[in-house]
This record gives sequence, C-alpha cells and structure tokens, in this order.
Amino acid sequence: MPVTSCGSANLSRNLTALSRHDPVLADEVRRAPAIDPAFFEASRAGPPTARLPDTDARLVQLASRIDPQREARRLIEAHLAPGPVVYVVAGLGLGYHVAELLARRGPEDCVLVGEGNLALIRSALERFDFSVKEINQFDNPELFFHRQKGVFVFAVKHPGNAANAALHPHDIILKLDGKEVETLKDIKQIHERLVADVDRRHRTLIVVLRGSLMRQVVLDFARDYSKE
Repeated sequence: MPVTSCGSANLSRNLTALSRHDPVLADEVRRAPAIDPAFFEASRAGPPTARLPDTDARLVQLASRIDPQREARRLIEAHLAPGPVVYVVAGLGLGYHVAELLARRGPEDCVLVGEGNLALIRSALERFDFSVKEINQFDNPELFFHRQKGVFVFAVKHPGNAANAALHPHDIILKLDGKEVETLKDIKQIHERLVADVDRRHRTLIVVLRGSLMRQVVLDFARDYSKE
C-alpha cells in the first residue's frame, strides 16, 4: 500500500500531484469539506473506519470495524486477474481497497475509480500518500528505460522537506537510509521507522537516479510543514 498516515501533509502532497493532471478536480477536492470526525472510529486492529449517512440518513459502514486493511487485501486478492486488465472500481470508500489494488496491479493494468463524493476523495487523499509511485513500463516508459523496477517521485510540494532536499519529480529512488528501495512497501516500512525515531535522528540520505546520473541528497524531516 502507499504510505499511510492521516493528515494535511498527505493531502497537500497528493493535491500537488493531482493538480499536474487535473487542476480543476484538485481545486474542488481542496475546497471540499472534511468529513466530521464524529463519524470515524478506530477499528479493532487500529486503522480508522467510518459510518456515514446515505441519502436516507441511514448509516453505512465504509470499512471493516475489525481490520480494514486485511479486508482490503482479501477483497483485492479475490479479484486479481492476469493482465492486462482494466479494473473499474465503483466507489472509493475510505480508500483501503483502492490503495491495495494500486499496490498490487500488474505493470500493464489500469485502475479507474468512480466516486462522486468529494469529501470521500479528500478523506482518502489525507489517509494515503500517492505522491510516490512504482515504475511502470506503460505509464512512465521514460523511467522504465533507466530502471525497470523501483519507485519514483511523482511530485514535490513547495515549500516542504523534499523540496528543501532538492528532490525532483521523476527522480528514481534507489536507496533510502541505506536500504535498497524497489517497491512502495519498502518506502512505507522505512518511512515508518524514520518517523518513529525522529526525536533522535531527523536527517537521512537518499540515493536517486536523475536521468542517467546517480545523485545523493540529504533529507531533513525535522520540520512538519503540515502544522504550519
């Protein structure tokens, strides 16, 4: 799955990436009201779930009360098919199933999501960080030419820690904190470990491939721009 951590930092990064392709939608999501926190609660496993009223004011459960991430994994595992496949998802919900599908789709697969509730879209963009992506032969052939498997920077927020470190869109991330990076899962695990240890150490080295040149950049993540 993409990196998960609720808050305005994810929203800002995702809207920056979205605005490059659909600035009108990005602006509509930015102006959409946030879902009332009263509708959210922690699932038994920890990640949030929610019940929202439908058009008849009946509460509808949007994700499992037990373990929404495990529910998403089971749902997607039951529908994965040999590619190339066009997956059409009717409804975004809290985004768990879409994030799981994006992480596990094949290199030739396409995912189309239909969702008319801007508040739900905003909620998913707050929860999941889609601003880094895995290299795909068909979506980004110019990157596939340099490296057939890996993760690249889709967008950089200004101002922000990534911008201060001089990361560029389409930088391919080779190593983060000395660890090889090949999947979004790698990024998520290293990110969680670094954030948990931020009080002791707030700088890390990133090795990227920019064009055909390898570069090293120092990322200082002590400053939380989402709170400013």
